[in-house]
Amino acid sequence: MAKTIKIPDDVTRLEVTINGKTYTYEGGATVSVPDEVAELIATNEANRPAALGTRPVNAPLAAETKKENRAGVPVLTDAQGNLYADADGVAEAALSKIYVDGHMAVVPNGE
Repeated sequence: MAKTIKIPDDVTRLEVTINGKTYTYEGGATVSVPDEVAELIATNEANRPAALGTRPVNAPLAAETKKENRAGVPVLTDAQGNLYADADGVAEAALSKIYVDGHMAVVPNGE
């Protein structure tokens, strides 16, 4: 079967590959597409940020409060939305419990 849909206006060209077959459409065009292409485009559109003013996809994630007020290492995002932990934050969290006793570094076992 096929469905007639409008390709989103905010793309110049839309290329979709499903089950090894590639479909290419011009942005803004009203075209007949296979059901699986229509479903994929509809799902993609449904998962877009709802309106201006919502958190952009690549913006840093933030929680209102830490879960159960536990200490943690901040997680950051880069411009592409990839998550990473800042090296300084990891080192601070890892080293904050270590102390020196005499000539030995002591690492508490968490008890």
